[in-house]
Amino acid sequence: PLARSIADGKEWDLSNDDDALALIDSFRRSRDHAFYFAVLLRTIPRSDEYYTEPLGLAIHDKLLEDPCSVLTCCWENGCDSYDGLRDWTSAIAGEILIEHEEDPWAAFVKYGNEVERRAKTECDLQTASRANEFLSEIGKHIKRVLGNRSLDVSP
Repeated sequence: PLARSIADGKEWDLSNDDDALALIDSFRRSRDHAFYFAVLLRTIPRSDEYYTEPLGLAIHDKLLEDPCSVLTCCWENGCDSYDGLRDWTSAIAGEILIEHEEDPWAAFVKYGNEVERRAKTECDLQTASRANEFLSEIGKHIKRVLGNRSLDVSP
């Protein structure tokens, strides 16, 4: 019901945690990636930490497990603008920063290498080339956060 309300442009909110998490779970299980990419992208501006972290984990895992689906759906049905691309890549970068706090850059490099390897072997040439842009944006987010951390001075 929440996904359909969002897709149809009806009134919706993410205040019911069970419904919000069920939406992410539906994305993970569904074969209708195009629908869920478009719907989930609309939720990002209204999301809180409770929703954003599992959403970041879901898209992080989906890109690694099925890069062709993510890269195709993202461009064709969900992040065909720079703002959309930034939202998705920010969610993935956030997940890397949370899960690999001790060395997020090394974790990103390892993740990026695996995504690129899988994209090159599993996707068509055009879709595989999108991996570079996607990963570049994730890297920019991580560098920005790491740069800001280095500016923090503790007394």
